Amino acid sequence: MVIDSSADLLLKLHSMGLISGDRFPFWWPGYGTWIVLVTAILTQQSQWRRVEQSVNNLFAAGLDSSQKLLSADWEVVARAIAPSGLYNQKSRRVVKLFEAMKADYGTFEDFARLVTREWLLEREGVGYESADAILCYACKRPVIAADRYAAKLLALLGRETEGYEETQNYLNDGVKNEFSRIEKVLGLSLEATCAYFHGAIVEFMRDKQDTDTKIARLMSD
Repeated sequence: MVIDSSADLLLKLHSMGLISGDRFPFWWPGYGTWIVLVTAILTQQSQWRRVEQSVNNLFAAGLDSSQKLLSADWEVVARAIAPSGLYNQKSRRVVKLFEAMKADYGTFEDFARLVTREWLLEREGVGYESADAILCYACKRPVIAADRYAAKLLALLGRETEGYEETQNYLNDGVKNEFSRIEKVLGLSLEATCAYFHGAIVEFMRDKQDTDTKIARLMSD
């Protein structure tokens, strides 16, 4: 199969059935909720199973809403998220992010509707990937988070990109320019398609098969 655009890549990944069950189509747990703000910070330099344990700990401690998280003692948050590593740093960043959200937007619902990428990038510990993950998975925006897996996959396919922005532009442009073709196959909104695409790339790249075998599968008709 010839992959000439990110739309081609998305449709091929889709044909491989990489995301199913309760992870379809949005992939990131808690899609459209405040919990994505927490996990976007916790997943940095951590395995997802550790992030899930941290979230379970927060819920077990009764911190099951953004309001409760804001009113919690900082040390309680730190203990709960300890499995994710760097817990003092991450708990401070989580709390400060929620404090800024409340100060500037009031509620999560208004935050999700109004927040900008520029605002997110001004927050401690939020870089391009985290900001775009929040926009995509918490705010339901048509944005694809272009993580290291995406850049590596494109390089393996012979398309080198220079930096995060170029990788993201390539992914976003193909999806938006050819969305009518994609929609006929996936049957998803543009926002859901962006969420699904990022998740499909991650699942493909995490596959335990060796690289040559994976790429051969991807390029097969």
